[in-house]
Amino acid sequence: MGSILVAGLDPAFATFGVARMLLNLDTLDLTMGGVRTILTEKLAGKKKMIRQNSDDLRRAKELHDGMHAEIGDCIVAFAEIPSGQQDWFVSAQGSLIGDTCELVGRHVTLPTDFPRIKALLHQQPELSMDFWAQTIIRLRPFFKLIEQRTGDSHTARIAFGMVLAAVTSAMARADGVEAGDIGPRLLAEVRAMRELIAEAEPDLEFSPQPTSELTTQP
Repeated sequence: MGSILVAGLDPAFATFGVARMLLNLDTLDLTMGGVRTILTEKLAGKKKMIRQNSDDLRRAKELHDGMHAEIGDCIVAFAEIPSGQQDWFVSAQGSLIGDTCELVGRHVTLPTDFPRIKALLHQQPELSMDFWAQTIIRLRPFFKLIEQRTGDSHTARIAFGMVLAAVTSAMARADGVEAGDIGPRLLAEVRAMRELIAEAEPDLEFSPQPTSELTTQP
């Protein structure tokens, strides 16, 4: 069945690590292809003519360009969620789904060649469960953050399910996935879900009896 190229990302402002690996689609074994550390030097404060925000923008662009140079031919990229982003999300006061889409969009890269992956999975359907299981595993840390923010496992499961559905739909779109922050695309998928739910609203007005009150007919 062959292999696909994947990348593991360890983001930080001063040192940004990128590991390129080959993923064997038959065995799911990883073979290291190479490691690069992208370094950025802080110049603000050292040179009086350089402002802090201008220096931050320069360093961010260096990280952006270096990262995309490494992952441009990778099918999937994996990244951890920085602690600062976790703190922001848990304490944020905005829309739960909107903030989750924004967080996922910042830290998850979707396959840019999903039609090829889909064709491979059709050839060996026994790998489909592994592929989707790995997708859920990649997103699992976001569920923990949603649960921490809401303090309610049931609400967290519903929110996570909506975002997972948005990721799956965005991934499977025939026009592919553009590089960069996918948050806006995930929000577009959620809006499509909202429209479908709005169409079904008359049917949702019916409130069934609680399970405990239902009786079983002989």
